[in-house]
Amino acid sequence: MLPGDTLESNYYIYFFSDIISQLEITPYLNREFWNRNILVPSQSSECVRHAVLALGATHWQYSARNQLSSVSLDPFILRHYNEAISKLTSNQESPPDMSTVLTCCILFVILESLRGDFGEAIRHLESGTRILTNHIPKTYLPNRDFQELAAIFHAIASQVAIFSPERVFPDVTHLLMPAAKKQKRIEGEFRNLDEAEDVMNKFDDMVNHISWDLDQEWENEESECNMQWSILRENVQTWQCQFEILVKKLSAGKEPIDSEKVLNLRIQHKLWELLIEEESAVDEDAEAHLDPAECNILLDQLEKLWCNPTRPRFGLKIDLTAALFQLYVYCTDESVRHRIVFMLRAQSRREIIWDSGQLADFLENDMVLRSVGLQTERWPEIGPSANDGALLVFRPKGSRESSES
Repeated sequence: MLPGDTLESNYYIYFFSDIISQLEITPYLNREFWNRNILVPSQSSECVRHAVLALGATHWQYSARNQLSSVSLDPFILRHYNEAISKLTSNQESPPDMSTVLTCCILFVILESLRGDFGEAIRHLESGTRILTNHIPKTYLPNRDFQELAAIFHAIASQVAIFSPERVFPDVTHLLMPAAKKQKRIEGEFRNLDEAEDVMNKFDDMVNHISWDLDQEWENEESECNMQWSILRENVQTWQCQFEILVKKLSAGKEPIDSEKVLNLRIQHKLWELLIEEESAVDEDAEAHLDPAECNILLDQLEKLWCNPTRPRFGLKIDLTAALFQLYVYCTDESVRHRIVFMLRAQSRREIIWDSGQLADFLENDMVLRSVGLQTERWPEIGPSANDGALLVFRPKGSRESSES
């Protein structure tokens, strides 16, 4: 940091002391990950430093937006945001290395999400994933920095596109750190809750690959999509058995158990069971349903997590927002749906581009449309999607170029 600017020092320190602890998205992509991948670049690269300062001030302003303040940080934010972009693009003779560009790109994704410009956040995310997939390395030796940047882009892109009907961002899974480089799992059991969460996160990759990348030949029992779906179904069942063994083991131990994480993982697993039940049904028109009593029990559990005052108002994990949306779909009882809308609106939270207030408004409007027969699709299209009726409208670069030609 350059000395002499107290405001810059404050937001720089705030980023590394407060913000990075709120950006955990997986057990691996945690506070240590952000510190390891941002601290050194922010001290050696002007564009990264400016991006950190802009993000720090934006986060502060977002977190304090309900408090009376006569001072706007917009000029400070825009100055450093513009400086970061300028430093990235101005020197054509000696452009910044790819790691610097990608680091700024991911900081811009978070910054724009905090500002509420979700379309711009998605565009930065799309740009970063395209840079990753188009990169031709000078050497094919393992590059840890590159693999870690690919990991964060993959994790955030998966969270953003979780409800999209088609692939929004280029696939970067082939760029991730090989499983052999990570700690090898013990066969048949989880070491801890982090490992259980990490395994569950892999289910998202599996269902995305099945839905977006494979031919949908469901009538052919030997098709790749059917084979992969059978593997996913078995993995979800196995996960529950191993998880219950782990919880029993932890409960009998001397160390305190993270009851919130246990509760959250139980809820997430229930949602996976519902998805598997619906998609595995012999009857193509069969739909998984929750009765109001069962759904209210799940909402009681979710409410403990959702209303926890220590939970940050902004984060990169969309587990709770996604759970509320899925329960809205799986339970058609009107009073339950009103409760879900109320829960979303009562807590002003944002998980990347998913804003609880905007989702509440969207679902409330969905209920109105259904009441007059204008909405018949079971799953409201929240996006990101090219459909103008989606909550988040976004057209990937490829589709924009084809529509303009």
